[in-house]
Amino acid sequence: VPFSGVLAKLPGVPPLDGLTAGNGPSTLDLSGEIKIASLICYEDLMPQLSRRFVAETNANLLVNMTNDAWYGKTVAPWQHAWLAQWRAIETRRTLVRVTNTGLTTVINAKGEMIETLPTFVPGLVTTEAAILDGKSPYVRFGDWFAWGASLASITIISKKIKGTRKSIPMNRRTQ
Repeated sequence: VPFSGVLAKLPGVPPLDGLTAGNGPSTLDLSGEIKIASLICYEDLMPQLSRRFVAETNANLLVNMTNDAWYGKTVAPWQHAWLAQWRAIETRRTLVRVTNTGLTTVINAKGEMIETLPTFVPGLVTTEAAILDGKSPYVRFGDWFAWGASLASITIISKKIKGTRKSIPMNRRTQ
């Protein structure tokens, strides 16, 4: 925890010492073939975490457990789920989102919500989740494409701006 020494001195904050980082991502392995990557709460919004699970542990199913109750009856649980869809697409894995009051859903590797429960309604989803292997381009190469496209765009824009400056005619009036 950053600044744990300072934060622990604040009233009402429990002791924060004794916390250490883990050994990296680890999966819950079922029957030798299914490797579940557990994403807690908003971790399903972090592409690098899902990517690391799949790249380093060969996780073939993403499971997210989250508490969306604090969003209340707003569009926010849907926004959280829509953003989480990208983790399924990027990693080419099924993502099972389990919530207490929010949007419990199963998202396939194409990003489609194939089973969904309504918000604030108790229920149970029974479905078959595709267990996929292999590595998507994003899992293999990460953000290199986005960084490369950004660099190319900056280069093109910079050259365009420099070229525009040279071609502006300057009219001077003498007084």
